[in-house]
Amino acid sequence: MLYPPAQTKLDVVKAPPGVSDLLRQAGYGVVEGKAARIAPPDGLRLVVQTGDLGDGAIAVIAHVGQQTLSRAYQNDQAVSGWSFDLTGATASMKARVALIQNPPRRLVLPPPPQSVSPQQ
Repeated sequence: MLYPPAQTKLDVVKAPPGVSDLLRQAGYGVVEGKAARIAPPDGLRLVVQTGDLGDGAIAVIAHVGQQTLSRAYQNDQAVSGWSFDLTGATASMKARVALIQNPPRRLVLPPPPQSVSPQQ
């Protein structure tokens, strides 16, 4: 929602192996490595870092353009929501983050009544 695929180009400066391939498969435009460092910045600069938290837990920190997003994982499962640093973010970026953090309530309708057939 923050960075829609097919509308976002990422200049991957640093990331763990396989991240660029996963981003391409998801529909992102990707420039990586040396080309991302020397190319004119027509995409968002992406740096992904990981840190060992112990007990099989890791922190993932993604610097995307001016924003920083972080999340913790343990045994390949997310154990926290995304944390956003919105310093310098545009009003539209702040609005998109607000939608992620506080999605609109959805109306859930009850199931239709079951028709009862008379006993024979």
